[in-house]
This record gives sequence, structure tokens and C-alpha cells, in this order.
Amino acid sequence: MRILPLRPGGPLYHGRAPALAADAELLPLLHPAGVLALLAWLARRPHVLLRILGSLVLEARSPRILAKNVLILPKACWIATRARAFGATHVHAQWAGTTTTAAWIAATLLDLPFSFTAHRWDIGEDNMLGFKVRQAAFARTSDGAGAIEMAERARGSGKKPWLLHLGVDLPAVPPDRPLPPAGRMRILVPANMVPKKGHAILLEALRHPILEGLDLHVTCAGDGPLRQEIERGLQESGLGGRVTLAGMWPLERLHAEMASGRYDAVVLPSIVTPDGETEGTPVSLVEALAHGLPVIASAIGGIPELLEGGCGVLVPHSQPEALAKAIADLARHPEAARALARSGHERVRATYEIGSVTQALLARLGART
Repeated sequence: MRILPLRPGGPLYHGRAPALAADAELLPLLHPAGVLALLAWLARRPHVLLRILGSLVLEARSPRILAKNVLILPKACWIATRARAFGATHVHAQWAGTTTTAAWIAATLLDLPFSFTAHRWDIGEDNMLGFKVRQAAFARTSDGAGAIEMAERARGSGKKPWLLHLGVDLPAVPPDRPLPPAGRMRILVPANMVPKKGHAILLEALRHPILEGLDLHVTCAGDGPLRQEIERGLQESGLGGRVTLAGMWPLERLHAEMASGRYDAVVLPSIVTPDGETEGTPVSLVEALAHGLPVIASAIGGIPELLEGGCGVLVPHSQPEALAKAIADLARHPEAARALARSGHERVRATYEIGSVTQALLARLGART
């Protein structure tokens, strides 16, 4: 396996990532090597490259989508050059946006099969999504809602998206947490500080009278463009003593905190933003269930598929009162919280365990090479 990131850069949050460095080739998106690769492929396979350009123009649903795809054309040609050099037999992309555009271009130049995994915002963006589903050896999505939406985009093609959930590591020892006292709850919110994660809804919920008399504390693990706004909201509301902004945690620390026993529940108050952005299946919720934590989350995107049937508490999005009531109910009934956590853990063990998910993906890749 070789890893050719479309836009390399930024910090590594996963402890296993450095071990993959030997398998990665990092070239900036805009680089002279990309231009040279484009010219080389234009000389080698001009008709194929012109056909690719024609598809980019015909399939783009907006000038913005077209511009994004044309911008990555040189890098895609470089990916094709490198894939040809090390004898690639299949190209797989994560995210259905420009990353998959690059994978399709490279695979087309090389006459290879390609596939991709779609998540959530990239489905909503619809960057040639129906075309990509039709052209791909397979198109994977990680939740049922995404599979339905992608199938609609590719209607009439006979191609169906493949639903394979995201995998997570399961603790070596099944979690066995002591029950917290009734009326006490330590809440973890593992979420980037971006609009769709709904931190403002959580702060409003924490001011609701139904939570009076409860011993609550919230730790927000994450960072992002809304951090200063959230800090101002805490100061103005007087919630500073009840909420800690812990900043971004590496994945290993997040897992350690979830396993530590310091938290009694995970809450994710996600919303659907005005421009339609929503959740897929947040990995942080799957990880919380894997570590035996009960979960309260908004009933949007792929979250109901994860939590329905008694595996968590679903609340309507953007409704602080409903969120406050759910928090109060779990805080006052720790036995019920434990039952939810057990059911959620069993669901994750049966459907989201990383070993079985990885084997399924590898088998599908092997069947198509």
C-alpha cells in the first residue's frame, strides 16, 4: 500500500500515523512536479486526458465544483505517475470530493479500477457524486442514510453503494464502570468547535431549570474556529465553573480519558446547519460506546442508526430543552444509563469492530484488483 495525500500537511492526531510515514509520499497540492506530470500524460495519452476534461466539465453541477476539480488535475496526474511507478493495481480514496476526483483521474489514466469511501459533508457537496458511483468499482459509505442519498444520486445506473461502518478499536477488557451517585454526571463532549457540533445548544441546555440541583460538569475536548465564541458564551452565562474547554486531544488520550472512569456519559448536541451540513456517524460516539459510556446525541444523519433500539438517547436537534431533559433523566437514573451503555457496547462489538471492518474492506479491494 502507498499513501498519496491530496493535501498533505497539518498535525497528526493518531498515534499510529507516524508508522505509516514510510508508505506516504507528500507533495503539495500545487507543485511544479504536478504540472510536469500533467504535460507528460498529455503527451502520452492525450485522448484520455481530453476525455477526462470533458467529463469534468459535463458532470460539474456548478462553476465552483468545476474549478475545484480542475485545480487538482496536475496533482492527480502526479498520483497516476507515482502509482504507475510502484505498480498499483487499485486506487482507493477517502472522502467523495476532490480526493475521489483525483483517484478517478489517476485510475482512468492507468486503466485501473478505483473505489472510494464517502462520509457526510462530501455526500452533501455532490461533487460529481452520481458519476463517481457509476464509474467506481465500488462506492462505500459508513451509514445507511448516506447509502440512501448516494443511491439516489446514481439512480438508474444499477450501482448500489456499499454500506460498511467505520471501525474502532475495542478495549481489550470489556468496560465495567461503577455506578455514579444519582444526580451526579461528568459529561464528555468530544467534538471540534464548528457549527454543526452544536456547542451553543449545549450551553443553552445547561442553563435550563430542569438541571438545577444536579451535580454536573462538562469537559469539551476539541478545538476550532468557534472556540472564542464559546468562551464568551461561558463568561456571559456564568457557566465557566461547570464547563471546561480542554482543547484538542490526540486520539490515544481521548481513548484513555474514555476508559478512565472520570466520565459518566458522552453528549453530542449536533445540529443541521443553515447550509444543510449534518453528521454522518461520528466516530467519537462509536468510541464512547466501545468504552462503555452511555451516549446522548441528536437524531440526525447516521446517529439514529447507531443509537436506536435502546443503545443511546436520541434527542431532536437544536432543541436545548429536550437535551436538558435527557441529561437530567440520565443523571437521576444511573441504572438506566448503565443499561444503555451495555446495549451500545454490544452493538459496537457486533458491527463496528475494526478488525472485521478492515477484513471486509480488504476482501472487497482484493476482489476488484
